[in-house]
Amino acid sequence: MGRSDSNLSLMQEFTQPDKPVWNILARIEQIFQGLASRIPLTNQNIVLNNTCGVVVDLGCETGLPFSMYLHRADTSHLIGLEIETYYLEKRNAHYDDSILADARFLPFRRKSVDTVLCMQLLYHFRKREALRLLHGLFSAVRKRIVVTMPVGFTGQKWNRSIFYPEDMRNLGFRVTGHGVRLPQAIRKDHEFDPSSFGYYVVRLSFLLFLTFCFPSLSHLIVCVYRFD
Repeated sequence: MGRSDSNLSLMQEFTQPDKPVWNILARIEQIFQGLASRIPLTNQNIVLNNTCGVVVDLGCETGLPFSMYLHRADTSHLIGLEIETYYLEKRNAHYDDSILADARFLPFRRKSVDTVLCMQLLYHFRKREALRLLHGLFSAVRKRIVVTMPVGFTGQKWNRSIFYPEDMRNLGFRVTGHGVRLPQAIRKDHEFDPSSFGYYVVRLSFLLFLTFCFPSLSHLIVCVYRFD
């Protein structure tokens, strides 16, 4: 949804069966996400504990690695919403349903879902579109909105808007920081490349909680809005 062709190409390369090394790295990432979700205060654990009822995962892609632990949440129905047919065709079996749609034009009635997950999606849109999407969620959601995103500019082509913790606090979200933000040059080259050393440095730093109370210094922020 709003992703660039380069991001889709990366995913397609990442899942090619003739590249066993990439498939091994993908599996390592899934295992890491599953283990981290069991550790209190990690971003995965916060997402898990704020997911309940009828859940919509916006921009779900294939559902991996998040669906590897979301099935343990208190959900009655897990729906993946995605604009790319490529991802939906490969979606993970943990989803009960999938919807082919643009997240900027939500196909939901007022207060029709309990939880919406918007993970690593907003910064793919221009700031005005991202804020309009958020305001649409306030109307559609009954209980919780969970947003994750990088802090500041990642240097990637699909980074179309910049968000900081204060932006989300001003909208009423509770914000926590996760991971240590690397220098821009390293961040640009390694943030989305699971074959690089920097990729795992970032992920291991998530377990140190150095920036939990200082989200402006973090690599990633988790933002939770609770209606209940």
